[in-house]
Amino acid sequence: MTENFTDRVPPPPPTGRRWPRLLLLLLIFLCGGTVGAVCGAYWMRERMIAMIQHPEQVPDRILPRLRAELALSEDQARQVEEIVRRRHAAMEAHRAESYPRQLAEFKAMHTEVADLLSPEQRGKWSPLCDSVERRYLPVRPAGPPPIDLIFYRFDTNHDGALTEDEVPPGMWRRLQMADLNGDGKVTREEYQKAQLKANSD
Repeated sequence: MTENFTDRVPPPPPTGRRWPRLLLLLLIFLCGGTVGAVCGAYWMRERMIAMIQHPEQVPDRILPRLRAELALSEDQARQVEEIVRRRHAAMEAHRAESYPRQLAEFKAMHTEVADLLSPEQRGKWSPLCDSVERRYLPVRPAGPPPIDLIFYRFDTNHDGALTEDEVPPGMWRRLQMADLNGDGKVTREEYQKAQLKANSD
């Protein structure tokens, strides 16, 4: 008895079964893309908030990236760092000056909206405003201001040192403790060492 060749070959699967698999793969792909986009947006948002809350870290974050991506020479890197730190300090000075006005406008908005709400709505509105204020209108961290901001604002002769006649009296009393060699000047290096010592105590 001879066996026909066609009897040994299994019939192809019905074409209708392929669509559920393709749809499942497409759904998995779309879900993965959505999750990736959401995670990326959340990461970027948290990073922006961190930069707003810790402006003193911004130059140290961006300078290594600039150096790598632009393939800067040593001389270029030194000059770019000086420009970035100086200009960032200027931006922070402007932000520090405008912050009280921004906060006043935010508080006025809070009050005006609260006046329109019922007591129950007001109970939800106030915590919401407090949360937004803490996250997006952060006060500069307590303690000494960043070194770049201090020297940008007060080193008027640009010699890299602060003297008593360049800073307000109250600030000089605090800065004077960083004058390690007692020459009546506080250099960047002395200021940084004093900051490190204060943070370690």
